[in-house]
Amino acid sequence: MFSTVMSPIATEPTIVRGGLTWLDWTTAAGFLAAGLLLGTVARRVVQRALRRAEAPPAAANVIGRVIYAAVVVLGLSYALTRLDVQIGPLLGALGVGGIAVAFALQDILENLIAGVMLQTRRPFVAGHQIVTTGYEGIVEQVNSRSTVLRTFDGRSVHLPNSTVLTNPLENRSVYPLRRVTMRVRVAHGTDLRQARDLLRSALAGMTQLAPSPPPEVFLDGFVDLGVDVVLRFWHEPRTVDESAARDAVVLAVDGALTSAGIAVATAPVASRPSEGP
Repeated sequence: MFSTVMSPIATEPTIVRGGLTWLDWTTAAGFLAAGLLLGTVARRVVQRALRRAEAPPAAANVIGRVIYAAVVVLGLSYALTRLDVQIGPLLGALGVGGIAVAFALQDILENLIAGVMLQTRRPFVAGHQIVTTGYEGIVEQVNSRSTVLRTFDGRSVHLPNSTVLTNPLENRSVYPLRRVTMRVRVAHGTDLRQARDLLRSALAGMTQLAPSPPPEVFLDGFVDLGVDVVLRFWHEPRTVDESAARDAVVLAVDGALTSAGIAVATAPVASRPSEGP
């Protein structure tokens, strides 16, 4: 004997056979139990393999859970088939509902996938200093939704993972050194060779700068107010190291030029319009 159950979405009925025997129910339960057991084993095997391959723990956990869910769903489908449940209409209803849920959770799923990709590709790790979408700071963590930065002015910024993944990103902690380029303009009539050699000597041996590669000083060209001199030097990658290096270089350059009597060219200050007698 058969009973008919109409699905509110499907165009054809879901048919369940009546008079099922204890063997049918036992077999169906066995398929479901096997799915749960195999899913658990598959999840642990995949997670251990990914961790041995030095994959990020969060990525390994997400991939393991997806595999577990897939195996359990497969066992459930075999169990329903054993009970003569036609799962076609059920899958159709779940498909329509799944699309609706996917649209509703689009942002969450997008950030979740982006978070897995960030932890798999590893453009940065916790503790790295990065700059992205106008924010600069130290990476504290990457969770299922956002990348958390601690900025240098004491703020905690949560950036959506999808935003971090799809926008330009500068990692200032990948390499041990960063280079800064500064310019100083000496007045016309200056002994350029003397000025260049003087600045090279001023930068040499400064503790705030990296000894290798050594600082560089080049004459860059003539301008209306004088001659541009380019200074290039390397420092450790942190922002605080850059600030300290710039500060020390400005003081050293100013002291060297002042001691030698070399004038620094500056733009004339615009006079204010007369406000009347």
